[in-house]
Amino acid sequence: MYHYTEKDIIDCLKSLNLKPDDNIFIHSNVALFGLLKDAKNAQSIYQSFKNAFRSVIGEDATLLNPTFSFSFCKNEIFVYEETISTCGFFSEQARKDNDACRSEDANFSIVSIGKNSDFFTNNIDKYSFGKSSFWKRFLDKKGKFLNFNLNSGFSTFVHYVERIFQVPYRYDKPFPGTFIRNGRSEKRVFYHYVTDPYNKNHRPDVRQLENCLDNLNLVKRSNLGRGQMVLTKSEDMFNVISEQLAKDISFLIKGTL
Repeated sequence: MYHYTEKDIIDCLKSLNLKPDDNIFIHSNVALFGLLKDAKNAQSIYQSFKNAFRSVIGEDATLLNPTFSFSFCKNEIFVYEETISTCGFFSEQARKDNDACRSEDANFSIVSIGKNSDFFTNNIDKYSFGKSSFWKRFLDKKGKFLNFNLNSGFSTFVHYVERIFQVPYRYDKPFPGTFIRNGRSEKRVFYHYVTDPYNKNHRPDVRQLENCLDNLNLVKRSNLGRGQMVLTKSEDMFNVISEQLAKDISFLIKGTL
C-alpha cells in the first residue's frame, strides 16, 4: 500500500505557491512521508520529487540541497566527486544528479540544480558562515527554505545570523585538511562557527524561533502522505532572528548568558 503519488507531490508544491524563479533550499526527511507509489529505490523517489518540482516551477528555479560531510571536522580527506552527504538519502541522490553543481566546502558543501547554480556554488568563502558564504548569497536572492517533515526552525542558516551578531557562545575554528578534485590534491582550511560541545547551556534550541515564525504567520505548511512540507522565506527568518537576538543573545540556545 502506498501513502502518496507523484501527483500528490505536485499538488502539495502548488499549494505552497512556489514561483518559477524561486531559489529553494531543502532540508529533508523523506521517509516520514511514507511509501511513494511505484517507487522502486532511492533514486526513483528522488526523481519523482525532481519531476514534481519541474512540473510546478519549471527550469528557471534553482533547487538546493545540503551535502554536508564535515570531512575536515572529522579529520577526513574530502574528495569533491565522491565524498557522500551526511544529510540523508535525498541529498545524496541530489549530489549524484548529473545536473547538480557542488560547492567546494569540505564541511558544509551544497549542491545546486538550476539557473543560479554557479552563483551559489562558485568561489565560496572559506568561512562557512561568513560574509560571502552560501548563506549570504541565498539571503540576497531571497531564497526559501522548504523542509520535508522538519520544523520551520530546522535550518543551518541560523548560524549565519548568529555569526553576524557575534554571539558569545560560538567562535570561528579552523579545520585544515586535504581537498581532492579531479585527482588533484591540495591542503585547504575551512572555518566552522562552532560552539562548546561540552557546555549543555550552549546547545541549539530553536523552539522559540519556531514559535515566533508561527505567531507571525510566516510559515506555510502542506500535507503530503503521512508527513508535511514546511516553507519559510529566508528574509523572514533573518529578520525574526535578528530582532530576537538584539533583545536576547541566548535566543537560539538552551541556556542563558
